[in-house]
Amino acid sequence: MDNKPWDKAKLDEWKKFWESEMGQEALAKMRKIKEQCLADSMGQADPNFVSAYVGRAAGVELVLQDIQAGIDAANRKEEPKE
Repeated sequence: MDNKPWDKAKLDEWKKFWESEMGQEALAKMRKIKEQCLADSMGQADPNFVSAYVGRAAGVELVLQDIQAGIDAANRKEEPKE
Protein backbone atom coordinates (compact mmCIF):
# COMPACT_ATOMS: atom_id res chain seq x y z
CA MET A 1 0.00 0.00 0.00
CA ASP A 2 1.35 3.40 -0.92
CA ASN A 3 1.17 6.57 1.10
CA LYS A 4 0.44 8.91 -1.79
CA PRO A 5 -2.37 11.40 -1.19
CA TRP A 6 -5.61 10.54 -2.92
CA ASP A 7 -6.68 12.55 -5.91
CA LYS A 8 -9.93 14.51 -5.97
CA ALA A 9 -11.87 11.70 -7.67
CA LYS A 10 -11.01 9.18 -4.95
CA LEU A 11 -11.75 11.67 -2.19
CA ASP A 12 -15.10 12.47 -3.80
CA GLU A 13 -16.00 8.75 -3.94
CA TRP A 14 -14.99 8.36 -0.29
CA LYS A 15 -17.13 11.30 0.78
CA LYS A 16 -20.07 10.18 -1.36
CA PHE A 17 -20.06 6.70 0.19
CA TRP A 18 -19.80 7.82 3.81
CA GLU A 19 -22.50 10.44 3.35
CA SER A 20 -24.82 7.94 1.62
CA GLU A 21 -27.54 6.07 3.49
CA MET A 22 -25.43 2.91 3.63
CA GLY A 23 -22.38 4.84 4.81
CA GLN A 24 -24.38 6.57 7.52
CA GLU A 25 -25.75 3.22 8.70
CA ALA A 26 -22.20 1.82 8.83
CA LEU A 27 -20.99 4.84 10.83
CA ALA A 28 -23.91 4.50 13.25
CA LYS A 29 -23.09 0.82 13.71
CA MET A 30 -19.43 1.63 14.42
CA ARG A 31 -20.43 4.29 16.96
CA LYS A 32 -22.77 1.82 18.63
CA ILE A 33 -19.98 -0.79 18.82
CA LYS A 34 -17.65 1.80 20.35
CA GLU A 35 -20.22 2.85 22.94
CA GLN A 36 -21.01 -0.78 23.76
CA CYS A 37 -17.32 -1.53 24.32
CA LEU A 38 -17.03 1.43 26.67
CA ALA A 39 -20.18 0.38 28.51
CA ASP A 40 -18.91 -3.19 28.78
CA SER A 41 -15.61 -1.94 30.19
CA MET A 42 -17.45 -0.30 33.08
CA GLY A 43 -18.86 -3.61 34.27
CA GLN A 44 -15.54 -5.43 34.48
CA ALA A 45 -13.63 -6.16 37.67
CA ASP A 46 -10.52 -7.49 35.96
CA PRO A 47 -8.31 -4.62 34.73
CA ASN A 48 -7.21 -6.74 31.77
CA PHE A 49 -10.80 -6.93 30.53
CA VAL A 50 -11.28 -3.20 31.12
CA SER A 51 -8.18 -2.52 29.06
CA ALA A 52 -9.31 -4.87 26.30
CA TYR A 53 -12.73 -3.21 25.96
CA VAL A 54 -11.28 0.30 26.09
CA GLY A 55 -8.67 -0.70 23.51
CA ARG A 56 -11.37 -1.96 21.18
CA ALA A 57 -13.32 1.27 21.60
CA ALA A 58 -10.17 3.26 20.85
CA GLY A 59 -9.60 1.21 17.70
CA VAL A 60 -13.10 1.93 16.45
CA GLU A 61 -12.62 5.63 17.25
CA LEU A 62 -9.41 5.61 15.21
CA VAL A 63 -11.33 4.24 12.22
CA LEU A 64 -14.07 6.87 12.67
CA GLN A 65 -11.44 9.62 12.77
CA ASP A 66 -9.80 8.27 9.62
CA ILE A 67 -13.13 8.28 7.80
CA GLN A 68 -13.76 11.86 8.89
CA ALA A 69 -10.26 12.89 7.81
CA GLY A 70 -11.03 11.63 4.29
CA ILE A 71 -14.30 13.57 4.23
CA ASP A 72 -12.53 16.70 5.48
CA ALA A 73 -9.85 16.29 2.78
CA ALA A 74 -12.58 16.01 0.13
CA ASN A 75 -14.22 19.17 1.46
CA ARG A 76 -10.90 21.04 1.32
CA LYS A 77 -10.42 19.96 -2.32
CA GLU A 78 -13.84 21.44 -3.13
CA GLU A 79 -13.09 24.85 -1.62
CA PRO A 80 -12.22 27.49 -4.22
CA LYS A 81 -8.65 28.73 -4.03
CA GLU A 82 -8.12 32.44 -3.73
